[in-house]
Amino acid sequence: MPDSSEKKKLSVLHDLIIQYSYPDKKNVDTLREVDELLYWAVGKFIQIGLDIKEIEKIAGRPYATIGDESSDELEWLYPCLSPDGWPEGDWFLDLTFRKKMLSSIERKRWVFIQ
Repeated sequence: MPDSSEKKKLSVLHDLIIQYSYPDKKNVDTLREVDELLYWAVGKFIQIGLDIKEIEKIAGRPYATIGDESSDELEWLYPCLSPDGWPEGDWFLDLTFRKKMLSSIERKRWVFIQ
């Protein structure tokens, strides 16, 4: 269970993910902060086997999703830096859920065509 300072950091993470969805906030500094806080949360709280509601409390709503909550498999994507630490903009921490339970955590490159 997060203490008060950890809850504050998680709140900042939630806000940054929301901000990053706006074009004027989609910048290197925001991405670096999201990446840092996201990997802190993964190291501290996010574990395989947690249910989707617990992950939402910890990491907030995802930046993007693949699938829907009624299907057996769902992916939540959170923006992050590339494995080399570069802010390329198309790397995501991919949290995969099977039957609403977290089954994998991977850094992946996704290209979304609009």
